[in-house]
Formats: sequence, structure tokens, C-alpha cells
Amino acid sequence: MAKTYVGADEASVQFQKAVSTETELRGKAMTQYNSAEGIKKYRYLYNADTVSKAAGLPMCYTISNTSYYGNVVDQPATGNLSHFAGVMAETVTSGAWAWVQTWGYNSAVPCRRYGSATNANGVANDWMGVLNGVDALVWADATDDGPTAAFAAGNAIKLVSTASHGTSTTTSNCGVFIRGMIP
Repeated sequence: MAKTYVGADEASVQFQKAVSTETELRGKAMTQYNSAEGIKKYRYLYNADTVSKAAGLPMCYTISNTSYYGNVVDQPATGNLSHFAGVMAETVTSGAWAWVQTWGYNSAVPCRRYGSATNANGVANDWMGVLNGVDALVWADATDDGPTAAFAAGNAIKLVSTASHGTSTTTSNCGVFIRGMIP
């Protein structure tokens, strides 16, 4: 498997050169610093979803998977909603290992906001969570008509304001701060 670098700074390149095989990266963490975007953390995790995932899509840990215990992510589903891992840092095919951003700023995460209540518009500092089968972060406040989700140890915070959408499946790429369950 070809190695993909997350970022192009020397520290990231040296880290991956020090690892002799892709197998040794599995489950490992990496921290990056960028003067414009701050500190970001990543983990090298296995995509157990049955389809490819694009960069920015939210993923949750699949604790029940014993093949790579603690290192498996999948699309948010009813059984794993409280195990938010982070967002894909790169596009990855089904059944492959890839970097998942578990902590820090990300400027382009698909976010969804739907509702007709007066406070339906998304504002900066909204807590974002995950919803069963949805490839986007969703507003996680139960006081609106928008989607709600249970989340505990991990979440994201929207850093920009966005208008609500007239359909429940429309998304907008938003700047968010990611805080995964295991940074």
C-alpha cells in the first residue's frame, strides 16, 4: 500500500519514513502543528464501512469489531453514535487504513442544519454530533426541529454561522473544531 502523507511538513514525513511498513502505522497517532491552523491530531484507523469515504466525513469507532480492536471506524450508526472518532483526513476505500483527524481545526467538514423553528439557523459555537447513517455532522441541540444525536465522549463545535436548509439532506462545508473520543 502506498503511503500518503497528511500534510507536507518535515516532521510528518520523517515520522512515516521511520515506520518500515504500513502495518506498523495501524492505530498510531500523529500530531501536526501549522501556524495558521494550530495543532491537529490524527490516528491511523481502519475503514470498516462498506463504501469509500471522502475527506471530511465523520466516522465513529466500531468497538464491537475484534479484528483490529480500538482501531476500526465506520459511518455513524445507532450502535456507535457515542463513539465519535473524528473526520476522515483523506479519501479512503472500504476495507483500507487511513488517517482520521481526531482533534483540532478543520475548515471543510460537511455540516447539516435543518429546521423551521426561529432558531433553526446554525451559529458559531453550535455543538455538532453524529446521526445514524448520515455522512455529515449534525446540529446536536434538542430545542429545535433539526436532527439530534446522542454523543458523549466526542463531538465537534461549529466555528462559523450558517443558514438552515429547506431539505434535511443538504450540507454545507463548515469550519469546525474536532474533539474525537480518543485524540
